[in-house]
Formats: sequence, structure tokens, C-alpha cells
Amino acid sequence: MSDDTPTQRMDTPADDDVHEAIEEEGKKSRGLMIALIAVGAALLIGLIIVLIILLGRNGTPVAVGTSTPTSTPTVSDTPSQAPTATATASASAIPTPSTTAAPPPPPNGPSLSSFTTDTPTVKCDSRTGNPIDLSFRWAGTNGSAVYIAVGATSDPKSNGQGWTLPTVGTQADFPYGLEYGCYNAKVTYTLGIYDNAGHKSVKQITIKNTGEVH
Repeated sequence: MSDDTPTQRMDTPADDDVHEAIEEEGKKSRGLMIALIAVGAALLIGLIIVLIILLGRNGTPVAVGTSTPTSTPTVSDTPSQAPTATATASASAIPTPSTTAAPPPPPNGPSLSSFTTDTPTVKCDSRTGNPIDLSFRWAGTNGSAVYIAVGATSDPKSNGQGWTLPTVGTQADFPYGLEYGCYNAKVTYTLGIYDNAGHKSVKQITIKNTGEVH
């Protein structure tokens, strides 16, 4: 047999087993790689979904991979000027009660130095029912006439008996008798002295009924 004759290599059973083992190992590696890729893809998809949900709660969802600054609400330092209705009470809108008190007379004006009665109280009797005569005396200065009124008044000349009396006098100067009506528990009498300019001075006396009221 010549040395130039090619020799044919024969695979041994041991070599076939090695080849099969290598092929089997390759298949397992490819399967493991595919499984890892699938798991990674699933994890990536899950992460994208979580990011979308979180961004959806805070505002408008944005595409993954882009950085969009989130808008922060700003609070103005200056409060809004809302018109407020302030209820103000105008002093001119409130009516003021008119006073009828007469101004005091001038220093040299009319003045009543005294106005008294001898009957500060009366006692009415239901058995007689007769009115009771009253007594008065007065004295005034710097005036021209005196006037008397039954009742409390600031102007006995206009609201009184209408009698023109002397500046110094008594009930005897009355044109008619002035009697106490027993239907009253008390009665006030007002005396005033006036001068020609209209100035006046006024005093009052209250007489009480200690008896029966008819």
C-alpha cells in the first residue's frame, strides 16, 4: 500500500456524542436567551405602564423617554381685591329729634324769683264731690306780664288759660277761680313771665290729691 493514498478519517462514536452535546448545549443557550429577552421585554412593558399611570395622576401623560417639566401652580403674593360692601350709617340720614326747650333768657331778661302755693296737697271727698280752690303767689322781674297754664308746658302764654297777670301777684288776680278737679291724682301748674321781646322765665308747681279720685 502506497503512502500517497489518502486516508479517510472516520468519526468515532465518541466524537458523535461530543457533537450532539455541543448542539444540545447551543439549543439550551438559545432558549435561555429567548426567555431572558421575553422577560426583559415584559418588565420593560410593565415599567412603561407604571410610568404612564403615575404621570396620568399628576397631569397629562407624556411619552416615555422625554423629560417634560411639570407645571407647579404659583400662588400670588398679592390677595385679590374683591369689592366689599361696607354698610356706613350716614349721620345726616339719621333724623335728630327736635328740641323745644327755649333758650335761657339774657342776664337782664325776665325772671321769676318765686312761685309758691299754700295748697301743695288737696284731699278730695267723694261725699261732697266739690272742686277745691287753690292759692298761688309769685314774683317776677324784668318782665311785662305773667301767664299761667294747667299742665306741664314750656309756653304757658300760648298753651295756658290766656289770662294776662301782673309780674307780682296771687290767685286773687285770676279773672276766674282756679280749682282742682278731684278726678286727678296730681296736677301740674306752669307759670311764666315774659318781656316785650318774647324772652321768658318759667316755673312749675305740682299739687297732689291725698284723698279720693272721682
